Amino acid sequence: MAKKGGVQQLQTEINTNDELAKFLDRDGLIVFDVFTEWCGPCLAMIGSLKKIKLEQGGDDLHLAIVKCDKIDAFERFRNKSEPTWLLASKGKLVNCAFGANVPHLVDLILKELDTERRTRAADPETSGRIYYELTEMTPVERVRYDTIQNEEEENERIEEESAQRRQIEYVTFVTDQVMKNSNDMGVTLLMPHVISRDLLKRLSDPADKCHLVAKDKKNIQISRDHIEILDICSADSMSPHLVDHILNRDVFAVCWKVTDTNADGDRNVEEYLSTFSHFVWNEEETTNGNTSILKALTVVIETETNDDDEMNEQSDIEPEKPIEEPKHKEDEMENDKEGNGEKEEEDEDDEKRESGDDGGNDADQNETAIEEQENKQTNDTNEHPSEQNAETTPGNNDESEEKSNKNDETKSSARTTPITPITTIKRKNQIEIKIPPIWTPSEKRANAALIYLYFRTMTETYLPPDPPVERPHLAMVFDAYKRREIMEVIEEYRDDVLAYGYFTTDNCHTAQLIATSTFNYHKNPPTIFDKFVVKVAKTKASPILMALKKLGPNYISKNTEVGKSECLLFFPPGYKNSSETGETTPVPVDEKPKKKKKKRKTKQGSDEENENNQVQNAAQAPTDVEIADEPEDGTEQDDDDSGEDDDSAEGNEMGNLPETSDP
Repeated sequence: MAKKGGVQQLQTEINTNDELAKFLDRDGLIVFDVFTEWCGPCLAMIGSLKKIKLEQGGDDLHLAIVKCDKIDAFERFRNKSEPTWLLASKGKLVNCAFGANVPHLVDLILKELDTERRTRAADPETSGRIYYELTEMTPVERVRYDTIQNEEEENERIEEESAQRRQIEYVTFVTDQVMKNSNDMGVTLLMPHVISRDLLKRLSDPADKCHLVAKDKKNIQISRDHIEILDICSADSMSPHLVDHILNRDVFAVCWKVTDTNADGDRNVEEYLSTFSHFVWNEEETTNGNTSILKALTVVIETETNDDDEMNEQSDIEPEKPIEEPKHKEDEMENDKEGNGEKEEEDEDDEKRESGDDGGNDADQNETAIEEQENKQTNDTNEHPSEQNAETTPGNNDESEEKSNKNDETKSSARTTPITPITTIKRKNQIEIKIPPIWTPSEKRANAALIYLYFRTMTETYLPPDPPVERPHLAMVFDAYKRREIMEVIEEYRDDVLAYGYFTTDNCHTAQLIATSTFNYHKNPPTIFDKFVVKVAKTKASPILMALKKLGPNYISKNTEVGKSECLLFFPPGYKNSSETGETTPVPVDEKPKKKKKKRKTKQGSDEENENNQVQNAAQAPTDVEIADEPEDGTEQDDDDSGEDDDSAEGNEMGNLPETSDP
């Protein structure tokens, strides 16, 4: 039980490796709440943990919150928002838990606390309790890690398959339309090394003979995405070497139309293009006795080849010889060491007598072998003198046998080990490949794909423009009280946020929209059940997902397929976010601005203007009488006024205009 009457420090904060090492020296069970700086510790569990310490743990239970950002041993828990609990004893881990499940964590602490008290005096190695290093994963952590990894891999597989399926469906749709409406058109690709100003002119004569006419031509650059579309449409697409050669380089594409009106219905445009291609170039460099118009390009490239197959074959055959023969010789040597030398000498003498002169050479060889064996035995006894006393010293028999066995094993392992290990050896080889000057697909769908990719003007009458590509996205749900932090992230990564809104619940099937902006959400009193839902694009380059995960979302879509279906329920088609500065209020009917009408000057108004102009003219004393007739602002005068001005001009000298007076 906890001591009464004193102030106790119920929870310690650990920020450095030294503080962690010092805290691990305490006697008893230690419970770590591991967190990251951007997430913070689990505040919901503090009350329950302190209650356990005061009522049942006492001095045997120690609580600490650990910021893992600067703790090397807990590096694997960084950048995670889920509550993590580590239980330690005697400087090592004994168990762990994840999440904010209060009953589960309380039961686990009480269980480990009871085990700690029972095994306190026992040796850790004999207590039966399993301890783990701080950097080592516990079984619970390992199972959880493997589960998360498997889920992520499965989600990635689902996303890739769904994206590939959508691409195949759309490519099939557009190529079907092209094959239906442009079945007499095809495309040829001319490689970079044959492009010239007069290329099309050189091809015009062969094209006429093959009943082809060029409808359009252009320089294009083939990308990896285009190669993937061609692979979808054709099982026999470009070779890898050809793709590497033309990738992101200028290629001359020509769209041809068949003009043969007498052609059979069974002959398609691919046959015409194949005939045309063989007419301008083929492997023999000549066609029908004429030299090919186009030439192939020979390119030398370096490739890496693996010698796995050769090494495996050698390893299956060659190691058998050194395995059997040395063992046979070893047995003979051991038999010689056991005292069979005398018997062999008698046999050799008998062989000498029987063989006579014919077996002289064999006898000499046997004598030489025997001498070598005796010398070797002498050397062995000099190197291992303890073996000479093996018979007289009983205690050394076992040791000598073990040493001899070890030596035999070492020798046999050294002899049986292949000289060349079975490993992957990469060797660089130079090979020559021919780049054809012209290429055309052999399948109708691949031909239609080329028309769709590079000659969209030919399909404008029957093929609509490509729909806007919807970026893969997820639905992320937060508590509405975090709206300020979430809006800061949204403002920073505005391009990756597709939509957001406030809803009554996190269930996409039953959620009701509260507001489309934070400004409108503040118009009504919020509740603790309100949720903030964000439709966020999932991209590898953008860090918005990590930034939002740091804020502790309540829910994240498993993958983009699930996110797409959930976002359709939260944000139906036509959904738009309102202005965060306030929606524009409609103008009342009475206060609507009236249209400005062009003012028309009346006769009375023109008279007044004329009088004012005459006063200004008198002050300026103009030298031309006509200036007084026309006002400076260019307004027209009535006939009566102009008559009066003429009379005054005639009755006065130039430059001496009388002052105007009221009529």
